[in-house]
Formats: sequence, C-alpha cells, structure tokens
Amino acid sequence: MVDIHPPHGPVHSLKDFLYHLLTVIIGILIALSLEGLLEWHHHQSLAEQARANLMSEIGQNHDRLEKGVASAPDAEHRLQATVKAIEAIRKTHAPTPDLDWSFGLVVFYNTAWQTAASTGALSYMEYREVQEYTRIYALQDQFNSVQQRSLEQWLALQKWGVRIDPKNGFSRLPPEDLARIEDAASTALIYTQGEESLARTLVQEYERELGKAESSGR
Repeated sequence: MVDIHPPHGPVHSLKDFLYHLLTVIIGILIALSLEGLLEWHHHQSLAEQARANLMSEIGQNHDRLEKGVASAPDAEHRLQATVKAIEAIRKTHAPTPDLDWSFGLVVFYNTAWQTAASTGALSYMEYREVQEYTRIYALQDQFNSVQQRSLEQWLALQKWGVRIDPKNGFSRLPPEDLARIEDAASTALIYTQGEESLARTLVQEYERELGKAESSGR
C-alpha cells in the first residue's frame, strides 16, 4: 500500500491548489495501479500453482488408470469363465473348476481439483481451460460410479465362495443358487466392460490434457 500525504505548507493560489490536487490524484492512481498489479500477480501465481498441481494429479491418475485398463481383459475373462462353468454344471454336474473372483480398484486423487475450486483459483483461469478440467473430473466421477456398481457385483460373487464344496464345487447347489451366481457374474461382466470402455476414454482425455500442457510449457 502506498501512502498519500497532503501537501506541506499553505496553498497561496489556485495554481498551487491545482498542482497539489493533481499531485494527490496522480499519487492515488499510482497507488491503485500498484495495488491492482500486485493483486493481479497474486491471482496469476495462484492460478499457476493450481495448474501445476492439477497436471501432477492428472498424471498420477493417468498412471493408475492405465494399470487398471491393462488388467480389465483378465477380469472379464474370469467372469466369462464363471458363466461357462455354471452352464457346464447344469449339463454335466461336473465339479466346478477353480474360479478367481479377486478384483482391483482404481483410486483417483482429486485434492488438487478440490483445492483449486475452494481457493477460487479456477476463476483466474481461462474459461475453456476450466471446461477441460471440469470434463476430466466429471468423467472420473462417472467412472467411480460405474466402478462402485461393478464392485457390488464382484462382492456378490465372493459371498458364494464360502459355499464352495472342496470336492464338488458348486455342482451340489440348487438351480436357483446357480442362477444367482450366473446373474452376478453376467452383471459384473457388463459393468466391468463398461468400466473398461469408460477408462479408455478417460485415459485419452488425460493424455490429451497432459500433451497440451507439455507443448505449452505448463
């Protein structure tokens, strides 16, 4: 803050008065300009820091999701194997083959996004840039929602694991229970395939944003 002081000594003429008035006005304008410049610089620094944090967070989420995408085909294959095993049991009552219902979760970071929103840093970025970040994090939320539904079906499958007969597997279960297992596996497969499709789209969004940041030196 720049201090504005009144003139020292008496004012003897209109010319002196106008001179001192002009001096005060110029001083005020300079003070306001400096204050505005400092505030602008603070806002730009806040936006730059938020942008750097967002790029770091997006990069970490990208790496996590890529690993999830790589494991998706194996998870889908195991669910398909479950459906085929149920079909075989119905036909031959053969012992159930070993079935693997383990699953993995993709956990995203969103601290940088929440911080940028809460500190007002987003308001100091260009509208188009904020739109891009919003689209990415909205897609993340959508993926989390599908992943949660998929998780519920995987857990529904796992509860049947405690009922596996060490010798005969599921072959002694009543038809209605076999139907429940098949339904859980089929539903989990649908959601897992949806996850994979959404994940691939999100990976592309990540890579596009990271590529733009790299090319622009952000």
